Amino acid sequence: LAMDKSQLSRLIKSLVAKKLIKRTSDPVDARATMIHVTGKGHMVHDRLLKEVVRRSETELAPLSGEELRQLNDLLERLTEHNLGLLHKHC
Repeated sequence: LAMDKSQLSRLIKSLVAKKLIKRTSDPVDARATMIHVTGKGHMVHDRLLKEVVRRSETELAPLSGEELRQLNDLLERLTEHNLGLLHKHC
């Protein structure tokens, strides 16, 4: 995720308020906080994942198997390139 600390902090607070994640103290390092997905968080994730898969199948239906492989290869190349740019600038 390309977020600064304040954005990430707000996101975590929002997810905690919605009971999708919970925070606990790290038993090894008292300065650290651990974040865990709750049961409700897992249920929301599973529901969203099913919807993403359903929509993807519908949207990509016109493509052949070979076209899907080509699209996947191109997306992987773009992802690797953009991750490289991100690491270069961080």
